[in-house]
Amino acid sequence: MLTQPSISVPAKRFKNTARAARAANGHDAAPPAAVLPPAPPPPAPARIPVSSVIYQALVDLHNSNRIASRQVLVDITGLTYSVVDDHVKRMIDDGRVRRVVNGIFEPVPDAPEDRAVSVTHLPGGGVKLEIGDTCIDLTLRETRMVGMATAGVALQFGR
Repeated sequence: MLTQPSISVPAKRFKNTARAARAANGHDAAPPAAVLPPAPPPPAPARIPVSSVIYQALVDLHNSNRIASRQVLVDITGLTYSVVDDHVKRMIDDGRVRRVVNGIFEPVPDAPEDRAVSVTHLPGGGVKLEIGDTCIDLTLRETRMVGMATAGVALQFGR
C-alpha cells in the first residue's frame, strides 16, 4: 500500500486563516495600515501667448545679429504666415517693432521715459540746467559748449 508523505505543520498555529496563509508563504508582516490615494496629475503647463513667442523670436534674432524676416519667423516659431503677419502688424501698430524693409523687422529698443528739463538764465550770464532731479550750474562758456554738443543731435534727428 502506498502512503502519502505527511505534511509537516509548523509548531506555531494561527487562529486567523489569512495570517496563517501569509505565514506559510513566508510573509508574516502585518497588512498595510491604509492605502494612499493616487497622486493628483501634474498641472498643465502655462500657455504662452503667440505674440510673446513671436516678439521673443524677433528679440533673439536681433540680439544674435540675424535678419528677422517673415520666413525666418515662420521657421523658428512653427506658426503660419498669416498668424505671424497678423501679430507683427499689431506690434508695428503698437510701436514695439519697426519694419526695416518689406518683410524684415526689428524690435524697437525700450527707451527710458523722458525726464523734465528746465533752463534758468541767471544774472551775469550763468545758466542753471535742471534735468530730472539733477541740477547743474553752468558758466556762459560752458553753456555754449553744451549748446554746440547738442546742436548736432538736434540736426541729426530733426527736432
